[in-house]
Amino acid sequence: MTPTATTKMLTIEEVAERLHICKRQVEQLIADKLLQSCIIGKRRRVSEEALARFVLEHTVKPRRPDWLTPNVEGELVQKLREIVLAVSAEQKVTV
Repeated sequence: MTPTATTKMLTIEEVAERLHICKRQVEQLIADKLLQSCIIGKRRRVSEEALARFVLEHTVKPRRPDWLTPNVEGELVQKLREIVLAVSAEQKVTV
């Protein structure tokens, strides 16, 4: 995706502010070719599209905990149902 004429170009400082990191880290992302940029005049700029692409490419989906396997999940749900029924019937339950 190349920047279009309507794409806003951000300074390194603006990118750092949006990502909540320091200016040096943004420069390192550019040097490592993880974040696209271009030089306009004497200044380096990053397009909003390149920044959005970087964030999307480096977003990590949450991982399901190892201990919560489908079998264990079923057992947990069943145990929770028993607890809820016991509490509603005011019975004592061992967990």
